[in-house]
Amino acid sequence: MSDIQAIHELTTSLYKGMKFVEGIMPDFNLLRSVFVRNALIINGTPGKHYVFDLASFLESVEDRMLGNPDFHSFEEREVYETTQIFGNIAQRVSTFEARWWGGEDEPFFMGVNMIQFVKIDEDWRVANVVWNKATPEIPLTKEFLSRDSPLLS
Repeated sequence: MSDIQAIHELTTSLYKGMKFVEGIMPDFNLLRSVFVRNALIINGTPGKHYVFDLASFLESVEDRMLGNPDFHSFEEREVYETTQIFGNIAQRVSTFEARWWGGEDEPFFMGVNMIQFVKIDEDWRVANVVWNKATPEIPLTKEFLSRDSPLLS
């Protein structure tokens, strides 16, 4: 498998691990398998800056799910990406849309994940994820969208 294919599959697993439906938790074991042990997960959205290690991030997701009866399903879907690889490191710019899984046609928000990867002993792993929600003040621009995106119309 090529490096770009491995990174694509790892990114797919990352998004799959975050998806959940009512009564079924996200796949935390899958998420643990894609990250390096000391990975950081950072929310860069203005006013919501949080820095997590993987354990505290998973705990936060679980607390949010259990503490909010309206938070019963969730899915992030990659809608555009570009990946650069240099030796054993890589960076993926991953534009995503968030939906209540299996529900609404329109996403309730979009944003960008900057995902850093490292290749260790021939296996790629996620080293860090930093994300920022798109807002009216920080809109998604053409660099972060495919050419056929309706947001560019």
